[in-house]
Amino acid sequence: MVYIHSTARRNGPGIVSKEFKISAKVLEKLREKHGVSREEVHEAFLNRTGPMFSDDREDHRTDPPTMWFCSVTDRNRILKVLYVEREDFFYIKSAYCPTDGSDDLYVKLCAREGVTISLP
Repeated sequence: MVYIHSTARRNGPGIVSKEFKISAKVLEKLREKHGVSREEVHEAFLNRTGPMFSDDREDHRTDPPTMWFCSVTDRNRILKVLYVEREDFFYIKSAYCPTDGSDDLYVKLCAREGVTISLP
């Protein structure tokens, strides 16, 4: 089973309207390991204000590339979302509260792109 949500950005430039899909296995991992719901993933997509980045570390490279961003849920919870972008949808690979400093890295990478964001 695959769970599907439709998403359009509420913040930032432009509107992106695309479905995202989460497999039952990934959804179980999100809930059990990370305490993240599919609704929170949806909110993070909608609330994203910065760009998306690819994970270009050699041992994490995929084809198509794994993309990621940090954003907040409607309850101000920071999530790092990892996904693969397909033509018609985003395939969610993982989402979790970053404890590894990737939220700070995201702010720095955004600044390099000329985008100022702040995360709680």
